[in-house]
Amino acid sequence: MRVWAALTILLLTSCSDSDAPDPDATIYDAALGADSSEILPDAAATTICGIGKQAIECLADSEICVNEDLGGTVLSTCEPLPTGCNARDCASCDGLCVAPADTCDDDEAENSITCVCLEC
Repeated sequence: MRVWAALTILLLTSCSDSDAPDPDATIYDAALGADSSEILPDAAATTICGIGKQAIECLADSEICVNEDLGGTVLSTCEPLPTGCNARDCASCDGLCVAPADTCDDDEAENSITCVCLEC
């Protein structure tokens, strides 16, 4: 019984919050050999484009996700963000939707438009 009590106390003291990592600490990646925050893009600066294994990341400040709905098949690409393009207003993103998916449909997703093929 004494051994059980000693092990319980040891376990409780070893799991204290004082061992938690500092949230403001710089993360060093030994494999990259550098501070990973300098190499990897900020997650908030990217937009997920596409679904599942085919999903890619677009740079939110310079690219827009264009989903081309070809009647059952959706192709997703990151395209350069045209000047004045607002992803919430297809009309402002002229030229991103090309035939056969040339009809722009406002997308619910952030930084994303859907181009639809009405004849597919």
